[in-house]
Amino acid sequence: MPLFRSSLFFLSLITILALRATSFAQIGANIDPGAYVDFSLKTLLKVKTSDRRGARDLITQQIAAMATDQQLAVTGNLVSRLNTADINTKVEIANVLALYPNSWATNNTDADCRSVYVKYQSEIDTTLKLALDAALANGKGLYRDGIRDYLTPQTDSMKSAEGKFHYMVMNYPDSQFSENASFYIGLAIINQYILGDRSQIELISASNTALEDYMKRVTDGEFGKKKDFYAGGSFYRGLNGWIQNNLSDARKWMSDGSKKFTDDSNVYVYQLILSPGNKATVIDRFLPAHSAFVAAVQFLNTSPMPAYPNVDQLTKALTLL
Repeated sequence: MPLFRSSLFFLSLITILALRATSFAQIGANIDPGAYVDFSLKTLLKVKTSDRRGARDLITQQIAAMATDQQLAVTGNLVSRLNTADINTKVEIANVLALYPNSWATNNTDADCRSVYVKYQSEIDTTLKLALDAALANGKGLYRDGIRDYLTPQTDSMKSAEGKFHYMVMNYPDSQFSENASFYIGLAIINQYILGDRSQIELISASNTALEDYMKRVTDGEFGKKKDFYAGGSFYRGLNGWIQNNLSDARKWMSDGSKKFTDDSNVYVYQLILSPGNKATVIDRFLPAHSAFVAAVQFLNTSPMPAYPNVDQLTKALTLL
């Protein structure tokens, strides 16, 4: 009976929120940002903790449906309350910001992102600290905004993603998402080469530099204890050598990787070579690092050597891991 009542309560809250959104749509520009935020947060905090994800999603959908000026005002109001709200409310505000479907922005996005970052740096409560970091990463022009561009297989989108990742690393180095961004800079650059004019060989060199810079940052301790993409950095750096038809370079990186990493580390691979629409080339798995490097070394020692972009043999080998 308690579970049944909880479900009915949650459904009733969803209905109330939906009706509230409809009324806001009707009054258009007359939305009171403070009143909307008050209502949404009070309602959200009444929902059973395990059910809050759905309520948060609905709130972000409501905000996304508002006119741009209304979105900016409501979001600015949410961010401002991180200064005064109790800790439970702050956690919910940060969680809502982290779920915005198209990243959040305010009338002063840069300043508000920096404000969230300062709060993240000084926060000692683990739950709130993680929520603030996730909210920061979803700010306009930062990590998750870059990932959205990265997932669009077009040269211009990859260039945009590169810029957003770089901005994240340079301006918010203490964020847990800074390591992710640093790694993806190298992939966004090589994807510009793959998707664009392949006479721009300098893009491969730029990707190599970005990946090596990422790995140096890891070994220098800039990302703390995180090394989530360290093995992947070495793997894709070796793959770049193969793309450039520099087999000695590729073999060096893959051979070194096979000695440095065990299968306790992982290499995430979606596609070895970005090939939009080609599902046969999709791996989309975390691979045991040592085994992945060994498979790459065997691929690079194949005679005759498959030339770029024919990576089918390596894809098949990695799929079996």
